[in-house]
Parts: sequence; structure tokens; C-alpha cells
Amino acid sequence: MRHDLYSVIDWFVPAVLRQPADVHERARFFVFSHFFGVPLGLVVVTYLHRIDPVAGARLWTIGLGIIAFAAYPFLLRASGWFDLLSFVSLEQFALIVLYGAYHYGGIGSPFLPWLVAVPVLLLYHLGSRTVLRGVVFLVLGLHLIAFYVVFAAGGGFPEHVRPADFTGVGLVSLFCAAAFVAMTSLYHTQLITAQRAELEREVRARRATETKLLEAKEEAERANRAKSEFLAKMSHELRTPLNAIIGFSQIIASELLGPVGTARYAGYGTDIERSGHHLLHIISEILDLAKIETGKFVLHEAEFDLVASIRDTIDLMRPLAEARGVPMRLSVPVQGLRLVGDELRVKQIMLNLLSNATKFTEGGGLIEVTLARKHGDGASITVADTGVGIPQSDLERVLKPFEQVGNVMVSNSGGTGLGLPLAHELMALHGGTLTLASAPGQGTRVTITFPEARVVGQREALAKVGG
Repeated sequence: MRHDLYSVIDWFVPAVLRQPADVHERARFFVFSHFFGVPLGLVVVTYLHRIDPVAGARLWTIGLGIIAFAAYPFLLRASGWFDLLSFVSLEQFALIVLYGAYHYGGIGSPFLPWLVAVPVLLLYHLGSRTVLRGVVFLVLGLHLIAFYVVFAAGGGFPEHVRPADFTGVGLVSLFCAAAFVAMTSLYHTQLITAQRAELEREVRARRATETKLLEAKEEAERANRAKSEFLAKMSHELRTPLNAIIGFSQIIASELLGPVGTARYAGYGTDIERSGHHLLHIISEILDLAKIETGKFVLHEAEFDLVASIRDTIDLMRPLAEARGVPMRLSVPVQGLRLVGDELRVKQIMLNLLSNATKFTEGGGLIEVTLARKHGDGASITVADTGVGIPQSDLERVLKPFEQVGNVMVSNSGGTGLGLPLAHELMALHGGTLTLASAPGQGTRVTITFPEARVVGQREALAKVGG
């Protein structure tokens, strides 16, 4: 029954007033109070007609003013002007009460008890709108002052009905006013109860959703761990046959055991060796990522010359870059910079960065490697190229395993998308960072930064303090 009533009431509430929930409930109350108050007010008017049968225009004015309240729900549906209609409705209510009090009994009028409903309507219609409620109270105060001025200037109130005849209508009016306040308050309580129940349902639904999301997250993490553990365990099984393939292909290509007989077969041996090395490199990167994810990757740390390591990697990559018409330039403002870390993995990071820069830079471009040392901020290496660049929206993607963007298609160089993610993870294991800056057509800058604690001078200082 209650839901049927809400359905009828909601027909008058525009969609714009149904969010947030508190506005929806106040709009419902607005509709209910206007329809419920009209018949109660007409009961008082009917009783007055019995004791003042020749009232004429004054009673018609009161009656039509009360009936007009039934139009407000329709105006609300048509306009959606909730605050304005609430304000106008309260002003009309106050004027009808004071007009009726003026003509019927003055201070002892049966209409005055209805003023008790004004604070209730203010609270329920306007909610926490403090300023608007203050304006309504101010205007009501002005009405009361005007009421008193009219009373004082006119020497009293007109007596259309003997005071003794107000006893019955006064009781009826008091009962109707009390019934209006009680029923509207009860309805408002039901609205609050329904709203609270709805909130509780939403909380339960959200908790259930949160539980499902947590379960799905845990399941995904378990699946990811299982995948990573499987790949990590496949290290021996994958590398052993690959090493055999590479070794035998080298024997065939070099004709170590005697001539092959056909030169083309020796060439095939070279192709097999090259493909085997490429496949071994890919598998090694996948296994390295798998070990990092499972927490089984171990850095073999030692002190080494960072400048010399950078030169070594550049020397390895320079022939490939120059074959593409892309020179490499090294800028080293500091000499003899030594670092504590896994030198092999640092070289792997540099090779991955230089390989990407070479693949995505066309002939006539430039690759520049810069080493910088700033006390307090550690040591940083920047690999900058003038290649095709990466869109801003794809910068996060290229740091995720197996992610490739349009650059791969531009360069026609293929790739698995593991180079940058692996470099990023290896830098994280060293306590450092890898940052990307790029834009299409403007090249790419990749900066890796080792923390101050890994610079040998800083390590020695810390050791002395600890000693």
C-alpha cells in the first residue's frame, strides 16, 4: 500500500528532483502535504459557512485560497521549481491564516492554530536551506507586524460572527491543524524510515559487491602467481634444448666436423643460430619477469665502473645503429663514477633502452646517452632519441609486459614489448626509477636514476657512520 502511494506521489515529482535522495523525499512530502491539507482546511471553511451564512467574498477568498494549494503538485511536475514553489506556498499559507484571523476572531481566531504548521513545513519542505528558511521567517514576521498595524489602525477586528459562536469551529480547526501536523510528521517519519532502509540495502549491496571484487582480485592474483611460478620453473626445460640447437647450428655453420657439401646448408646453420639466440633472449626476458613477479629474482651486487659499463653497451649497439644510419653519442660530465649493483643487469637495462631507441629511430636521426651525477639525488642515465615518439596516452602502456603501440608497426621491427617493462622492474629492484617523456614525431627520452645510497662514495660514508 505504501509503495502504491509513493508511486502516485512520484508522478508529480520531476526526474530532476529525484537525485539526490533527500531532495526526492522532500519533494514527496511537498506533494503529500498539499493534497492532505486541502480537505482539512475546507472542513473549517464549511463550519464557518454554517455560523456566517452571509460571509460572501471573504469566505470565498479563504476557500479558493485553500483549494489553490492542490495546484502546487501539478506546478511542481510542470516546472521543477521546488524551492520557489515551497516559498510561495508558505507565504500563501501565512496570508490565508492571517486573513481568516482578521475576519474571524482576531487573536482568538480559529485560524491561528494553523500557524503551528509553519515551522513543520519549513523544516520538511526546505530541509537544511538555512538562508531560505530565514527569509520565510522574516517575511512571516513582517506579515504579523502588518497584521498588528491593521488591527491598531482600524481600532480592532471586524465582528462578523459573535465570539461565542467560535467555540465549535475553534475546536474543529484545532483538531484539523493537529491532524495535519501529526499526519505530515508521521508521513515524514515513514519517508525517513524508507530512506534508511534503502540506504541499508545499498550498503549491503556494496558490501556484497566489494566481497566479490576482493574474491575476484585474490583469484586473479593466484592465477598470476601460478602463471609466474610455471614460467619460472620452465627455465631449465626451455634453455637446455635451445642451447643445444644453438650449439649444433654453430657446428654446422662453421663446418667443424667437415664440409657440409652445400653452401646453402651452412647458411641455414647460421640462420638457425641467429634465430636460436633471438628466441633464447625472448625466453630469458619472460623468465626474468616471471621471477621478479614471484619474488625469486636475485641481484648479484658488486662495485663496478658505471661509465665503463655504459661504454661497453654503446659499443655493442653502435654497429646496428650505424647500419641504420643513426649515430650514437655519449656525454659523460663525470669520470670514474662507481656504483654498487648488478652490473650484468645494468647492462641489460641499457641494452634494452638502446635497442628500442635504435629500432624506432629512422636514418638521419640521433641517439644521445647522458650520464649525470647530482649529490643527494644519485646518478641518472638518459637515453634520448629523435625517433617516432610515443603518444602521451600510451606512456603507461609501454611499461606493461607484452604491450605494444603504433610505433611497432611504424618501424616494422616487431618485438615482444618486454624491453621497457623488464628495464622498469630491474630498476625497481635496484631501488631506482625509470621515467618516460615522449611525443609523436619528437622522439623519446628515457631516464633511469639510481639512488644516492648506491653511489660508492655514499656507501662508504654510510659504512663509516655505521661503524
